[in-house]
Amino acid sequence: MKKLLPFYFIFVLLSFILPFIFGFNIFLIYLLTFNTIFLICTMLLHKFSSKVFSVLIINIFFMLLGIANNFLITTDDMDINATKSVRSNLESYEIDLKLLIKNSSTTKDIGEQVEYILDKAKPLVTDSNKKSYMDMGNMYEVAVSAGLYRYSDEAVHMYKKYCLLAPNDAECYASIARLLILDVNNKTEALPYALKALELAPDEKFLKMYNDLVNYIEKL
Repeated sequence: MKKLLPFYFIFVLLSFILPFIFGFNIFLIYLLTFNTIFLICTMLLHKFSSKVFSVLIINIFFMLLGIANNFLITTDDMDINATKSVRSNLESYEIDLKLLIKNSSTTKDIGEQVEYILDKAKPLVTDSNKKSYMDMGNMYEVAVSAGLYRYSDEAVHMYKKYCLLAPNDAECYASIARLLILDVNNKTEALPYALKALELAPDEKFLKMYNDLVNYIEKL
């Protein structure tokens, strides 16, 4: 029995350490670890058995599989949290931009400040967080709506990129159409985007909104 004490000590130690390393949803790993240690002890204290060895190998395999699965879940959670953090930061920059424009009587004096905010936000836009393209497009559109028309091409670029990553998002196409018709010469280019938005409208409210957009473009 004394020979087993070191192994029981190791087992108890692991039972405290593993949950902190791999997360608390670790009952399966915990159980398989115990079985593995028990089988090793059995093999050390008794004659070698091919059956016990086979069971040991299976236990180790599933234990490692459980650890790998736990690691992947943890990594996914980290990615989700990172995405939320990026979106939160972009939304914060958008609020700053709107407040800056709202509190200014003219956009002539805030050009550098607007550019500073947009430059701070742009590095947060990545393919891994596809919604960030839409958020950044919204920021450029806010600047455009305040009279800073030089950002219209950037806004359209961001929206087009998002449309490629999320082709079923109707608002993305509508946003492109709204920006393009700021220049009447772009009517021909804007109409297909408005029609695409109308086709993808998620409900009656958006259906009416996008239908009005299509009618407005056709009358230009």
